[in-house]
Amino acid sequence: MKEYLKKNGIRLAVVLVALVLAISVAAGTGYGRAGFLTNAVGAVREPVRKAAASVSEWLTGLSGYFGEYEELLAENERLRAELAEARDQAQAYSDQAAENRRLRQALGLEQRGADYTLESAKIVTWSASNWGSSFTLSKGGSDGIEPGDCVITEYGAVVGTVTEVGSGWSTVTTVIDATGSLGALVGVDRHAALLEGDFSMMRRGQAYLTGFTAGAAPEVGDEVLTSGSEGGVPQGANIGTVTEVGERGDGSTYVVVTPAADLWSLSQVFIIEEFSVAE
Repeated sequence: MKEYLKKNGIRLAVVLVALVLAISVAAGTGYGRAGFLTNAVGAVREPVRKAAASVSEWLTGLSGYFGEYEELLAENERLRAELAEARDQAQAYSDQAAENRRLRQALGLEQRGADYTLESAKIVTWSASNWGSSFTLSKGGSDGIEPGDCVITEYGAVVGTVTEVGSGWSTVTTVIDATGSLGALVGVDRHAALLEGDFSMMRRGQAYLTGFTAGAAPEVGDEVLTSGSEGGVPQGANIGTVTEVGERGDGSTYVVVTPAADLWSLSQVFIIEEFSVAE
């Protein structure tokens, strides 16, 4: 026996351990309790299951986050569009209100003794040249505009005259253009004169008054009106005011006129298509 155990003891031990494990598994299964192997497998499986559950919850939360983020982006775009529309409406209302004020003011010209048939027009572009002062209007021959028509502000101040006409556009040369000229009356005695552009004066936004009739002595503050010598320009329209009288080196007198119209702030003007002026 001793000899047998020496030779086969290890084998018997292995068999006994296997038998005990089998009985433990069977016993645990039979009474609803986990056996040794089941517990061992569960010990490994449980952390893996919990980790998988955590990853699943994290992915679900991340998906929800991106969904909310996309909704916020969409809402942000919608709010931007609504804000832009509101701004456009406010600007349109402001432009319409400003135009209505100008129209009401222009209609008041009749109360000052002038009956004008007016065509309102927007200024599209100003001339890019430094050698002249002119701009393009949104109205032209199809609207009854003709070369020589006088252009005024809503207050009746002379801006210039139409010098070129297309079907749906026209060009206006202002009273300060370096090459322009316009018949004028100056002072309370309405002495005839000529408003003439000059390059250096144009850059200052002014023009010279020349060609006075005998006995004329213009003074600072004298009103300068149109003489009506041009066919499309009515008599008595307000050109501006004498703002400087001086003497040149050769002894001649120069007279500077500042236009009544604020030329640089214009956005809308009125073309006089027909007129009659009460004497």
